[in-house]
Amino acid sequence: MLKWASIRVWIGARLNPNGKCRSQLGQHAWYDKNAADIAEVYDHRVGQKLPNPWGLCDMHGNVWEWCQEWYVPYGSEKTLGNLVRPAHVEGRVLRGGAFVNAAKIARSALRESTDPAERSRSIGFRAARAYP
Repeated sequence: MLKWASIRVWIGARLNPNGKCRSQLGQHAWYDKNAADIAEVYDHRVGQKLPNPWGLCDMHGNVWEWCQEWYVPYGSEKTLGNLVRPAHVEGRVLRGGAFVNAAKIARSALRESTDPAERSRSIGFRAARAYP
């Protein structure tokens, strides 16, 4: 089982644990430039890009990933495990960027939010289950 403290976050020039630079982002993610360069400005089937070190594909770019928690700014109140909707909160967390966003947005550390009723070709979700 992975522990949060042991996971390296891929951001900016630190695309992977080996310190590969952002120039290799196109091998791992769909974002505005590489999708447009081949005239494929749409969401792509999962697994067409290389996986991260944990074997997960499309954690960056392709489509924004819905998260279960409600969006509250960091530092304003409890942000982890906020599965019950706070009264003043309008949206759920989105992560990872999409094929319509710039390369700098294609990172799982980036948090955005939108209303849960929002529908878009650039928003999706990841089906997951607990490992036995």
